Amino acid sequence: MIKSDYLKGVLAMLASAFGFAFMGAMIKLSGNIPVMQKTFFRNLIASSLAGFALYKEIKAVSKGDSSDTKFKLDKKESLMLAGRAIFGTIGLIANFYAIDRMVISDAAILNKLSPFFVIIFSYMLLNEKPEVFQWKALITAFLGTILVLRPSSSLFAGNLGPKLVGVMSGLCAGLAYTLMRILLLRSVSRPLIIFVFSAFSTLLCVPFLIFNYYPMTTPQLLMLIGAGLGATLGQFGITTAYKYAPAKELSVYDYTNIIFSALFSIFLLNQYPDRYSVAGYIVIIGSGVYMFFKQKKLSKH
Repeated sequence: MIKSDYLKGVLAMLASAFGFAFMGAMIKLSGNIPVMQKTFFRNLIASSLAGFALYKEIKAVSKGDSSDTKFKLDKKESLMLAGRAIFGTIGLIANFYAIDRMVISDAAILNKLSPFFVIIFSYMLLNEKPEVFQWKALITAFLGTILVLRPSSSLFAGNLGPKLVGVMSGLCAGLAYTLMRILLLRSVSRPLIIFVFSAFSTLLCVPFLIFNYYPMTTPQLLMLIGAGLGATLGQFGITTAYKYAPAKELSVYDYTNIIFSALFSIFLLNQYPDRYSVAGYIVIIGSGVYMFFKQKKLSKH
């Protein structure tokens, strides 16, 4: 029998994976709108919904509901919250840049290198020394990335530039998720974490909109609103999942994002990943699955 909390964590992670894949598809379908404008509308929706959730949580706590949720942060926690917002924003912009210039499932798999970067940053920030099997999975995942990147003698030949930006999106997301994990361990409010990130990203984009606004059609606006809704589902899904079970037990389910992204890519965009990319997907996802089962086996001892 699967434990109730673990099942809730799995369902939340699957919802998150679907939400982020839907976001990617809507961003791609919205067309040749500047990346910063796409980022603005994506986060305007997310920050509004997160702000409403934060308001409800503060109101519930003020009425005396028992909760260990923190809203007042010390200096270290404030710096980590700012870092989560900054690196999360860089990762998001890099991801949107890659989505605009690649098959969305390729952009998604490069962004999903984030769990492997979490291993590195957890060691650096939390002094959590990786096990040998985690290093093996990390190295194998990077080998799989080479299949997706397919570097050539010219740096930007074969669309390599956007692919490297896609890798950077995974690196920044890994650092942002590590900082988020530390904040959650310190009982910092989940809606507060999401709201600060989304609001920061939104405000950062305002100057770019003033000087480089691209007139949108109604369908484009609706797609960006859809991207914001998908992103909100993704953000709340992943933070809810980590509430019910450790990241090491749930990270494997995040790779369903690649399946969802590939399906959206095929059925909505008529884009098919090539055989090298598919081989890279298999290697990277296989590394994540291997790490998951090794961690599960280790936790039983």
